[in-house]
Amino acid sequence: QIVADHAEKVITVTELAAQLSVSREHLTRQFKEETALTPHDYILRQKLLLACHLLKETPLSNKQIALRLGYDEPSHFTRTFRRIIHMTPSQFRSVGTIPMGWRAASPRTAPAPSR
Repeated sequence: QIVADHAEKVITVTELAAQLSVSREHLTRQFKEETALTPHDYILRQKLLLACHLLKETPLSNKQIALRLGYDEPSHFTRTFRRIIHMTPSQFRSVGTIPMGWRAASPRTAPAPSR
C-alpha cells in the first residue's frame, strides 16, 4: 500500500524499508519470497501502471506524466516505459492496452518486468 500511495513520488527501496522499520536487505529478501518481484521491480511496475492509466485517461503530455511520476528527464521515462511495455508512451496512448496481468493481479501472480 505504501508503494501505491507514493506512485507519483520518488520512493527508494531504502526509504520503503525505513518506513517499515526493517533493513533494506530484509525487505528485499522477504518481498521477493512473497511476491516473486524485487521491491524495485514492484515500485517500477506501479509507476508504469499509473503511467498507462494517465496515458489512456488524461490529456497530459508524456513530459507531464514523466515529471508527475518523479522522472527528472522525460527521455528516461520513455526509455524505461519502452523497455518494460515494449512500446513508447506515445504508441501506447494510441494503440496499447494495460497489461492484463497488471490490472488486478496480486504481486505474486503478476509477471515480473523484463530486463
